[in-house]
Amino acid sequence: MSNPDSLSQQIEAPEPRKATRTKPADKPHVKPKQPPLYSVVLHNDSINRFEWVVGVLQKTFGYGWGKAFLMTLRAHCFGRGVVWVGPFEVAEFKAAKLVGNGPDPLKIARGARPLKVSVEPVN
Repeated sequence: MSNPDSLSQQIEAPEPRKATRTKPADKPHVKPKQPPLYSVVLHNDSINRFEWVVGVLQKTFGYGWGKAFLMTLRAHCFGRGVVWVGPFEVAEFKAAKLVGNGPDPLKIARGARPLKVSVEPVN
């Protein structure tokens, strides 16, 4: 049998392991760049009925009556009003849907035209 002291001299204690994980870089958190926003702007016209325009906004955007009414009122009072804001491609699509509703069917004889809308960058 061996002397216990001689065993301890033969076995070396392993060196402590160094951490292998790397620390994240000390860079500030960078948020992904958001795409620029565009507004769908409804322009006032004097022929299409107010109530019909409210209904078109409700149908196109799924707005409740109150929100659609206020947006129509803003366009009526100021000559134009923003009805939706989002990415350019979606804004173009939504503008085309508004125009695609055609004119107020009860006002075609008076020269009603489809709603006038524009897509403009948000400042």
